[in-house]
Amino acid sequence: MAFISRLVQKTTSTSAKAALWTLFGFGSSKVIQLLSNLVLTRILFPEAFGLMVIVNSVLIGLALFSDIGIKPAIVQHPRGTETTFLNTAWTVQVIRGFILFVVACLIAYPMAVFYKQPILTGLICVCATTAFIHGFNSITLALVERDMDLKRMTIVTTATQFLSVAIMIALAFMYKSVWALVVGNVVGAVLALIMSHLYLKPHKHKLMLHAQSWQEMKHFGRWIMAATFFTYLGGHGMKMVEAGFVSLETVAFLQIATTLAMVIREVMGALQSKILFPSLSRIHRESPELFTLIFRRYAIKLLVVPLLGYSLLTLLSTPLITFLYDERYNPSKHYLALYALAGLFSVLTSMYENALLAKGCSKDSFRITLSNAVLQISALVLGFWLADVIGMVTGAVVASFCSYCVAAYLALQRKILLGRIEVVYLALAFIVVLISIAINFPSVFVGQIDSLAEFHHELEWKNNG
Repeated sequence: MAFISRLVQKTTSTSAKAALWTLFGFGSSKVIQLLSNLVLTRILFPEAFGLMVIVNSVLIGLALFSDIGIKPAIVQHPRGTETTFLNTAWTVQVIRGFILFVVACLIAYPMAVFYKQPILTGLICVCATTAFIHGFNSITLALVERDMDLKRMTIVTTATQFLSVAIMIALAFMYKSVWALVVGNVVGAVLALIMSHLYLKPHKHKLMLHAQSWQEMKHFGRWIMAATFFTYLGGHGMKMVEAGFVSLETVAFLQIATTLAMVIREVMGALQSKILFPSLSRIHRESPELFTLIFRRYAIKLLVVPLLGYSLLTLLSTPLITFLYDERYNPSKHYLALYALAGLFSVLTSMYENALLAKGCSKDSFRITLSNAVLQISALVLGFWLADVIGMVTGAVVASFCSYCVAAYLALQRKILLGRIEVVYLALAFIVVLISIAINFPSVFVGQIDSLAEFHHELEWKNNG
């Protein structure tokens, strides 16, 4: 019992420090991102952001298609700190970065033809250099996440983001071109590479493919690779699908709403990947009988943020968009309200996904992301067919809830269901959904009331007749 008490205390203390640095880093990152977004939307035209949505979707898609779970493997695997394991991981990372660059350049022209935007060829090729650069990042970026020693990593990411954004804004002022966004991304990648080697814990990087390490990494990552493929389809890949249905201007409106809604999702993702996942991985390695107990303790704390955040975001979507952006971007307010509602359910899904991954159940993680991708794409197409853009975004809410149901079922099978915590959260979430619809889409309720009144009058007429 004394050992268990010390383990829980150590895990909690380390997690608290990691949480503070994660929140500081994320908060700083979002402030920088928001300020740059507000400045750039006033300098550049909406279509520029629509173009960058397509470019980023292509690059992120390639990155996720080839993700074999290098970082999660280092965090979760018992041999994750060994030199041969780390150098093998770094070598695979370098090779992967080069392949991503080549593939991106090969598909750049076909993408430009498909979207009828010739400029996409150059944009994609130049932006693809960031994948090649990231391949040489220090492998200690994963090691500090395993140890939850996030101070230095937070400083590195915040500093590089600030400098790249400053360059981006300066170039936008001078040239009023979408190329300002591209150059800013490349500069940010170079700065991140340099600082990851100079400022993080020293590690003697060496190109190496240790057979046993590679096999263990590949065995753990095979389902992660499949899962990230469908993560893309259900996430960033949706933007490419949307771009095929609507204009670049509408894509920009959707992207603004997504960016604001993703603030909470990203902070939760950061907390889950940098705290929940490594903490539960340690518990699973050292004292697996405590896994569900610790998971529920974390859940109580971690679910408060998204419940409050998404609730405020969906209820205040109209004044928020009106305050932050000029009238050209007004359509984003309804999209933001719906994306925030989808986030209420997706946070539970991602929490279960991290817990299952920490237990080594990467196949279950794949099942969750597969179902989410299928549901999101189906809901997007069906929603657009039924009710145009607003139906497409509403479909994201329905798909997110259905994906949560799949995750909850798998968690029940692994005996890690959150139980009463989850019931309370869902009850409050559904109350928020109803209030949000009443505020942002009053015609839904008004339409129902009018329909009922018409039916009642018709019934009375028949009875009187």
